[in-house]
Amino acid sequence: MNTSRPQNITDLHARQEELARQNSQGAPAEKHVIYVRYPRRYEETATFLDLLLQNESVLIDFQYMTEVQARRCLDYLDGARYVLSGDLRKVASGIYLLTPSNVVINIEDLQLAEETNNQAIEFDFDMKRR
Repeated sequence: MNTSRPQNITDLHARQEELARQNSQGAPAEKHVIYVRYPRRYEETATFLDLLLQNESVLIDFQYMTEVQARRCLDYLDGARYVLSGDLRKVASGIYLLTPSNVVINIEDLQLAEETNNQAIEFDFDMKRR
């Protein structure tokens, strides 16, 4: 009988309780928000940059835009992301995560990770891939 799993769960619960005690004793931990947006027009893209300038993350779903409009928005966001040292990553078909420089995006893609032997995976901005 393998006892390592219950021990790991016990350790996990102990660590969670320890963190909860630390948070209740000190100042409350700052909560981070990820804004989810469904743009319908190119003009809405500027509001995403306002959030980025406030060090907020934005999950953008382009399902209500044509491919041409979405491509234009992505080009605009990618340029702004570069200037602000942020990050823009494709997380699913037509869905992108825009984050400020103080946020690290850790995306795990099992098939790609195996193929690249755990090297960094860069997602392209091709709207045609499904």
